Amino acid sequence: MDTTNTTTQYSAERPAGQEHIPIYPRGFIGLRIAQSVLGVTTLGLSAFIVATIPFDGAALMLFVAIATIITSIWHLVSHYSAPALYNYWAVLALDIFLVFFWLISFAILADRTAWVFNIFSNNCSFGVCYQPAGLDLALSSCMAAASALGGIQFALFITSLAIHGIALHRHRKAGLHCNPLNGAAPAIAPAVVSPQDLEKNAAVSAAAAPAAVPAEAYGTPAPQTQAPYNPDLNRAASPPAGYYPPVAQQPQPYSPHQQQTPPPASDPSYYQAVSPPGSVQPHEVPVQQAYPQQQ
Repeated sequence: MDTTNTTTQYSAERPAGQEHIPIYPRGFIGLRIAQSVLGVTTLGLSAFIVATIPFDGAALMLFVAIATIITSIWHLVSHYSAPALYNYWAVLALDIFLVFFWLISFAILADRTAWVFNIFSNNCSFGVCYQPAGLDLALSSCMAAASALGGIQFALFITSLAIHGIALHRHRKAGLHCNPLNGAAPAIAPAVVSPQDLEKNAAVSAAAAPAAVPAEAYGTPAPQTQAPYNPDLNRAASPPAGYYPPVAQQPQPYSPHQQQTPPPASDPSYYQAVSPPGSVQPHEVPVQQAYPQQQ
């Protein structure tokens, strides 16, 4: 399996537990060691300056030197002894932080150093010039050395930031991340089967298989005795003559009750036909009897 990026030729193969660490050039470890050594040196120089005359530039450089020593130790330990502590985003952030602070600290201290040397060089009165000696000479020399080492540290951290940025870009482009692959499933070694094992398995399979029985042992099957299919036998018998199957009574459609409308009272023939003799017909009743007057 090819695990090399064809565009950048960056190998994605890593030792177990170090999949999150980018690949750096061979001299990168020397660069980190130089940064830590110069950090210790500037720490001593700036501490002496602050103890003699507390310049602001020297105090800031003292802080940056301590931060450089701590980060350099973390870089070396996490890269070679404890890979689980390594995080390339933290390395990038610390390099950017130290680049800016080394620039600020060495620039301020260089300005104070120039002011001190200007005082010592122009300190002349009545033709007699003062030459720094003793503590003044040591102080001015330490300030100049600390300013120079601060400038070198600034250049070294710019270089380490550039190298780490390129390695980080290639690392991310290869599909790798900032955490080790601790949850990856372990590789399973393929099983190796010897020819002796294959022969034993074949013998066991042959012994477990049932013995084959020849066809003659079963004999000749008996001929079929079932009668052939006759469709006339399955046909239903016809009913006898004169038999009619009952017919289901169909319900009559519903019709509402018919009421005959009585003829009008002006037709005397209707009442003569249905009324008994001697009865009074409605048309013969006087109006006064039919409708009594209201008093």
